[in-house]
Amino acid sequence: MFDILTQQNWTEAYVQWSPLGTVMASLHRQGVKLWGGPSFQLLGRFAHPGVKRIDFSPDERYLVTFERIIIPENASQGPQFLGPENEGDYIAIWDTKTGLLMRTFPRVLPIDEDENTSKQVTWPAMKWSLDGKYVARVTPAHHISVYSLPDFGLVDKKSIKIDGVVDFEWCPIGDKDREEDAKDASAGKPKKIRESILAYWTPEIGNQPARVTLMSFPGRVTLRSKNLFNVSDVSPFSVLKHTSLLVIIYSASCSGKTKVITCASRSTGTPRQKSRSSATWRSFTSEKKTTQWKLLSQKVGRDFHHTIMKYPTW
Repeated sequence: MFDILTQQNWTEAYVQWSPLGTVMASLHRQGVKLWGGPSFQLLGRFAHPGVKRIDFSPDERYLVTFERIIIPENASQGPQFLGPENEGDYIAIWDTKTGLLMRTFPRVLPIDEDENTSKQVTWPAMKWSLDGKYVARVTPAHHISVYSLPDFGLVDKKSIKIDGVVDFEWCPIGDKDREEDAKDASAGKPKKIRESILAYWTPEIGNQPARVTLMSFPGRVTLRSKNLFNVSDVSPFSVLKHTSLLVIIYSASCSGKTKVITCASRSTGTPRQKSRSSATWRSFTSEKKTTQWKLLSQKVGRDFHHTIMKYPTW
């Protein structure tokens, strides 16, 4: 049986649940409120006037808010408030437990657009590694910037320069890695150190084909890459149940067929043990409408598990 909780003026825009469902965020003219606990009480306030969009880190430790930051006269000051040094930025990241402002960032604009004319917002603006070590953002056509947690410092004090980069995603943690970590934890062994993996794509530039690439991080070593020909667009990467990474490739062929290809997700070993010669990328064409996902799996070398998923056409 469910209890129904009612309250007037829950929000002035919309409400959004956190990824694990432990708190609910409500948006107001002055910022965001978090609600939760046994009696669904107010847990915290985050002052970001005019906030339009929000997002959470997967572990709910951080809250991301979005809107141009304007500091009014006589505004409250302190580590839990936006200050004059943040004015002009758009993205603010907050610690949900302490209420502290961690860092702000400027807005990332689409290629060939400026702040005065662009109405398109890339959201979520920040992407979190599933191991809780990093958060990253892309500057289209130029680079990917990765920040360490919890200090939010730019790793190695430099971004990853990638000419033409459009989008990226963190590769999920493989099932075998999870099983090994669970066994080590139960045996009292220290957790194994593994590098994270970034997947990004670049479009066709001149005679250079479009490409999807896997890169270890923080080592910044290219692990796998796949050239893509006659590509008109690539959908945003999707993490599916934290086990596989789906990439939908829109072909520019006359048939209008949609090719589907996925990035590999690590299942065992470390990037240092990679076996490039055994890497296999597979794609196929979706010709008929389907109502279910068709899942195929294949082991790729020693280190990666390659999942191929057929996506329903529309």
